[in-house]
Amino acid sequence: MTDDEIATKTRTLLSILKEETDRAGQLYTKPTFPSQDWRIPTLKKDIYRIPSPMLKCRFEFAGTWFGAEPGKKWLSLWEMENVWSSVEILTQLEIRKEYWEDSIVGAVTWDELSLLGVDLDDGNETYLHWTQFSSEPRIVHYFWTFGNGF
Repeated sequence: MTDDEIATKTRTLLSILKEETDRAGQLYTKPTFPSQDWRIPTLKKDIYRIPSPMLKCRFEFAGTWFGAEPGKKWLSLWEMENVWSSVEILTQLEIRKEYWEDSIVGAVTWDELSLLGVDLDDGNETYLHWTQFSSEPRIVHYFWTFGNGF
């Protein structure tokens, strides 16, 4: 499947999701960056990744997205950049890196990770793990002390 075919199918799914989201009353904001400047911030300051066709469609659909995952807020590109200066989030990441065995935050360099979603109340996070083997990043979820990668 070509990148254009993937993008078309993703946009179709997102339009269906938008109808359901609007009906359910979920909150999301419009994208904050112009489409020609779509770069995804990593956890390492001033390092960005080029989005895959599916991720580009996701960020064209919405910036901040409350409830995209139960209990989590998916961050806008602007909020992902602001992680670099957020004491609260950086503290949570440093704790996970230092004390949680096999945490993705401690297992790979921060230029390989982007924080996609967060629930600061429960300490849950969703990361994009950028690898050299695929243009599509892995999605890694942390729920309390458990991590799952897809």
